[in-house]
Amino acid sequence: MSRSFAKKGYVALAPDLYHGKIVKEHDEAARLKTSLDLERAVQEILDGVGYLKNLPFVDPGRIGIVGFCMGGGLALLSICRSREIAAGVIYFHSLFPDPGDLVNINCPILGHFGEDDTVTPKSEVEAFEQVLKENNKSYEIYFYKNAGHAFVNEMHADTYRKEAAEATWPRTFDFLKKHLQRT
Repeated sequence: MSRSFAKKGYVALAPDLYHGKIVKEHDEAARLKTSLDLERAVQEILDGVGYLKNLPFVDPGRIGIVGFCMGGGLALLSICRSREIAAGVIYFHSLFPDPGDLVNINCPILGHFGEDDTVTPKSEVEAFEQVLKENNKSYEIYFYKNAGHAFVNEMHADTYRKEAAEATWPRTFDFLKKHLQRT
């Protein structure tokens, strides 16, 4: 995924939140995910933002964040805790910040969600959207028909929905270009 963003001209950083652990089985991945220290993970993401800001070829005012599933939730938590992120793209986040944390968002957010998602149900996304709206946050939310959770993951034929996935990418890159371009 990082290479896809790099090919579009972005400096892409994917933090190793599992510190080198690589799994091959779904059950092992699930155990690793549930044992992740979320506060530490958010801090490591924010440390990554700091690292990017100090690179000579990165404009420190144009840092964006993109996350998928749990990574989407961690991206959202990071946005809630940092004023250094200029734009965020969230794909079907599976972690939900406290609504009180959402008031701290200070950058535009783009969200992609499947209408048939049981992990991130439409009702929860609508509640999330309502909090954003009530707090005058800048956001765009898209729902994709016949798509469930992880619908952009080509490695999982059971959840991948090509039409929906392909619709997300132009929206994502247009959004990032709009909010991270030089002014």
